[in-house]
Amino acid sequence: MVRKGKRLLKKILKIIYIFHLFLAVLVFLVCLVYSNVNPKVGTLMLYREIKNRYKVQPVEYISINKIPRQLKILVVAAEDSKFYEHWGVDPEAISEALSRKDNLKKKYYGASTITQQLARTLFLLPDKNFFRKYMEIFIAVEMDILLQKEKILELYLNSIEWGKGIFGIKGAAEYYYGKGVSELSMEEMVELVTILPNPIKYGPGNFMKKKLFLRRYEFLASVAGLTNQEWNDDNQNGEGITNSYDSFYIEEEISSSNEQNQAGFLSE
Repeated sequence: MVRKGKRLLKKILKIIYIFHLFLAVLVFLVCLVYSNVNPKVGTLMLYREIKNRYKVQPVEYISINKIPRQLKILVVAAEDSKFYEHWGVDPEAISEALSRKDNLKKKYYGASTITQQLARTLFLLPDKNFFRKYMEIFIAVEMDILLQKEKILELYLNSIEWGKGIFGIKGAAEYYYGKGVSELSMEEMVELVTILPNPIKYGPGNFMKKKLFLRRYEFLASVAGLTNQEWNDDNQNGEGITNSYDSFYIEEEISSSNEQNQAGFLSE
């Protein structure tokens, strides 16, 4: 009986090992391709098209160098203020999310970094469970090892969901405002970053109805209102942002809200 138990355990461990090895190799190969070739599709796009029957617009890829510096700073400030410091995962954010789950008695699977959000957009399905969160973390760590931060941010801004069938900043700019990314005003950039947590339900025209989106907008507007001297070279890629929507949200809202928010600690 003991021998059978040991054999079963060995088989289970072997399966787990093979699964992780396969996943690691797959992510490595995909990252190798994506470091030189712009991705045209991700698992979330396929899911929206097949499962939700959305008419997914073709993604028009835009180089990170052609994306306004202010937009990059706004995204990092709102979604992942420690993007340039962590290794794909933010342990402090996860700890805060778990603490919030205990305090509010609600399942929180979030605290997703930009890299984690990219991992689930390209590789995973939007199922809400701990296994997906584990996969998300595993892939994000490997992506952070294999890709430069600027490449991860470029992939994110070109792949992230921005509406029903809308993916990427170029598609969002054209869909909502009928203009190119470089033509976006500061107000329009703030609005686009504001709706990132739930672009399926909210857009630039209706997010003000939701208290948390309004507070997120107010924070981003305060970031956008910095003087030209504060938009200096040290902040060119998002470094140097000492405040963030994460800390803003925690200080002002955590004690009184059970709402979802992708910019920091999610309850997905």
